[in-house]
Amino acid sequence: MIEAHIIAWNEADTIHLTIKHYQAFCSRIILWDNHSTDNTREIAKSMNCIVKTFGNKGELSDRAYMELKNECWKKKHPGIDHRSWVIVVDADEILSGYPQKDTGATIYKTIGWNVFSHDMPVDSWQEITNGHYEQNYSKTVLFDPKAITDINFHIGCHMSTPKGNVVFSKESIFLLHYRNVGGPQRLIDRHNVYRARMSKENLQRKWGHHYLVTDEERVKEWEDKYRKSVPLSQAISLQ
Repeated sequence: MIEAHIIAWNEADTIHLTIKHYQAFCSRIILWDNHSTDNTREIAKSMNCIVKTFGNKGELSDRAYMELKNECWKKKHPGIDHRSWVIVVDADEILSGYPQKDTGATIYKTIGWNVFSHDMPVDSWQEITNGHYEQNYSKTVLFDPKAITDINFHIGCHMSTPKGNVVFSKESIFLLHYRNVGGPQRLIDRHNVYRARMSKENLQRKWGHHYLVTDEERVKEWEDKYRKSVPLSQAISLQ
């Protein structure tokens, strides 16, 4: 049994794609919503997800995200003792595969793949996979909750220091990150809203500083990375 924990805020335009992807191989999906103001929660409920709320309304707090990801998979839900694996991801992240045999691993390594496109997918995230490798997105998101006692994400949740019976897999699974689909203006609009929601602690400690860059800088960075994008199949063939 695989249990997915998806962290979301105002993802109504794409949350159905994420849920649909994980429903293909997960027995249960729990959506953790940071007080969305659109119908993210209603979509998730209509797709038979368990929906929970976290954090403060109207506030983007990296501390709240970190604490949630470190603890949400430990919370008691019916059938918790039967979980073989848990997945803890953001709403714009999908794993390209999942464990289908016992290899002795308790944590699966991932290869972060940052997807870039001017277009938006319609029926599946994997309609669009052009992108490139980014170590920053090679996150610890798939692990055995019976073997791992603490995942210990750091601020930003890109790095972790897991505790327990830690055995990393020999093979890796691609973790596709879709924040950059839909063109640079979609990203600008999204990040401008994030900037307005940043907590006082985020601003004081400069957490989420990438939300503070100018629109011109963001467009330049997006276009540079878009030009370097290659098909995911090309990267898989080189493994």
